[in-house]
Amino acid sequence: NVGVKPTISNKGVPNVEIHLFSFNNCEKCDLISVEFIKFIRDERKFSSLDELKKQIQKDCKEAF
Repeated sequence: NVGVKPTISNKGVPNVEIHLFSFNNCEKCDLISVEFIKFIRDERKFSSLDELKKQIQKDCKEAF
């Protein structure tokens, strides 16, 4: 997610969140590069955290 997390916060501070698929903890990893490949959906405010979690699961299936 690149945006302001409207369901979680009303501060409007932009940030970037990523999901790492099949990531094994790397003790020597100092830097992770992120590349945007596909736009999945616009950011929106969900009515509950459960609704947001369900949407994130759908987003992960589409991304993976």
